[in-house]
Amino acid sequence: MARVTVVTAGGTIVAENHKLEPDDTFSELLEMGILKIPHDPDTILRFQLLSPSGEILKKETRVASRVNDGDTLTFIMVARDPRAHAWIPRVNSDPDCLKCAPEYARSDRFVVMEAVAKDGQALGYAVPELRADKEVVSRAVSQDGRSLQFASPELRDDKEVALKAVLNQGRALEFASERLRGDFAASILWSDS
Repeated sequence: MARVTVVTAGGTIVAENHKLEPDDTFSELLEMGILKIPHDPDTILRFQLLSPSGEILKKETRVASRVNDGDTLTFIMVARDPRAHAWIPRVNSDPDCLKCAPEYARSDRFVVMEAVAKDGQALGYAVPELRADKEVVSRAVSQDGRSLQFASPELRDDKEVALKAVLNQGRALEFASERLRGDFAASILWSDS
């Protein structure tokens, strides 16, 4: 067990002396920050937690390996580039235009979500961080299962995401992790017997 304090870059306390169990993830701390710190959701691209050394702590990461008792973590809000909003109608009418979009548009979650809702293959043009975002990838594979090939290795190994892809398009199985391909093959053989 560790107790941590979470503050914003400006020094506002989000959580003080918050108890974390080794199996906890950082999701709860991120949610606390989102609820406690006032913000305009249309102007925020993403929320992040930083370790005392400045490392980005992923929300699904288990606490035990990343924090020590008494650590102070920093909650930050990353603002959207205001120019990205202009790309939403563009990708809505032509999702493939994401391929020639500037990085600020390819890294904007709203722009990429709009593009992959129309064409899951547009996931291939998103920045790596969004190819590791479960909600973005889930939307892409629900539209086109083959877009699983562009997902991060962690999400290609996520049973829920891979199953959505395969249910959308059976051929997507080739893009799932080796472990899941074996699991799915065993499930198919088991159901046939």
